[in-house]
Amino acid sequence: MLDELLQKKFVTIHQEEDEDPETIYFQYETEKAQEMSKELANEILEEVKKFEYDRYKLVVDVTIGEYTGQGVRISSRAIWDTSTDSYASSTYRHGNVFVSAIVFGCYYE
Repeated sequence: MLDELLQKKFVTIHQEEDEDPETIYFQYETEKAQEMSKELANEILEEVKKFEYDRYKLVVDVTIGEYTGQGVRISSRAIWDTSTDSYASSTYRHGNVFVSAIVFGCYYE
């Protein structure tokens, strides 16, 4: 689900009406990356909420960056209970742009 949402949303943002998604070459724009990250994180959160995991606090982290052949490591720290807490992640790359999304689910009573 996360893979499909990333690709669908990213193509929707950048695609002109008459363009084929397979032929679009995305251009990274620093000014738009922060706004797009927030918008995409909110949309992912709304999609995950539809699963009605009432006992979980959800956190979504989206990173959009320019891909120029380098490697990227994304990390986070939290108090974690491996028996109840979990996460899902996905990465999408097209042209010189990459999008990484991580959804954390932390169980609470």
